Amino acid sequence: MTLLYCRNSRCEYFTLPIEDSSLDVCPRCGTKLLGGSVEDSRPVDPRPPSPPATPPKNPDPPRPPETRGLAIKPRPTPRPRPRPEPIAVDPKHTVIHTPDGVIQRTLVLQSLTSRGYRPLDLIDLDEPRRIPLLESPESKHALAELEVRPDGKLKLTPTGPAEKSQVFLRIKNTVRLVSGARFRIGRHLIEARLDDPLASKDDADPGLRAHGRLVFIRSDGTDGLSFPVLQTIAVGRGDDKRVDIPLADDDVSTRHALVAPDGTALKLKDLASGNGTYLRLTAPATVAAGDYFSLGDAMRRLVPY
Repeated sequence: MTLLYCRNSRCEYFTLPIEDSSLDVCPRCGTKLLGGSVEDSRPVDPRPPSPPATPPKNPDPPRPPETRGLAIKPRPTPRPRPRPEPIAVDPKHTVIHTPDGVIQRTLVLQSLTSRGYRPLDLIDLDEPRRIPLLESPESKHALAELEVRPDGKLKLTPTGPAEKSQVFLRIKNTVRLVSGARFRIGRHLIEARLDDPLASKDDADPGLRAHGRLVFIRSDGTDGLSFPVLQTIAVGRGDDKRVDIPLADDDVSTRHALVAPDGTALKLKDLASGNGTYLRLTAPATVAAGDYFSLGDAMRRLVPY
C-alpha cells in the first residue's frame, strides 16, 4: 500500500498520510504529493541538508575595554632588593695595584640605611689623618674619632667621658668583662656587675654565691631585671629551651652568646650569631677591615675598597 504525503511542511498532511492514491496534489494546499511505503512513519524531508557552519578565517580581535579617554599605563615589575654580599676580609686590608705601579691600601667606611650599606668615606691607610664620626649628618658633636696612624693601622677612640660612651664594637673572640662593662645583644643593653650581695653574709651558702650579675638597663637608664652568674649561662631567643636568659627579640639568635665566670671577672663569648654581640668602648681600640661598630643608633662597618 502506498501512502501519500504533502511536501509542504506547514500543511497538516505533511505528517498525516493521504489514503486516496488517485490524488496528485494536496487537497488542502495544492502542493504536489510525495509517495512512500507503509513502513514509513513520516515522510522524508525533500530539502537538502544545510551545510555546517564554519568559523570565519580571520576573526576580529577582541576589543579592549573602554577607557573613557584615560591612558592606562602598564604596572612596572618590581625589582628585587639587592642584598649586601658577604665581605671577604683580608687581614692586611686591601692592596690595590694602580696603573703607575703604586701600591695603595684603601678601605671604605659604610653606613647602614634602610636600603643597605652606603659608602660614607674612602680611607687611605697610607695617608695619616683623623676622621670625626657623627651619629647622623644633623649631629653637632662627634661620638668617636677614627685615626689613620703612620703605621697604617686604624684606631677607634670614643669621645667624651668613658661612662657615657655610645660607641659599641662587635666582638670577634672571647672578651673579659670587668665591673661596669656594658654590651648589647639585639636591642637589649646589659651591664656586668661583679658585686655579690650574698658574698658578705657569713651564713650564705657557698654554692649560691654568684661571681657577678647581669643587669638589664632600661631605655631611661634605670636598672631592670638582674640575673646572677653562678655558672656558665647562655643568652638567646625566647623560643629555645637551651638558653638560661630568653629574650623576645627577632634580632637575637637562637643561642646568641655565653657569659661565664673567669676568676675575679666574667668572660663574654659570641656564638657566631647573625647580628653579633657589641661591647661598649671606653678606651681606644684597633679596628680593621670587616669590623662593625655602632655610634648610638647608627651602624658602621669597614670593608675593602
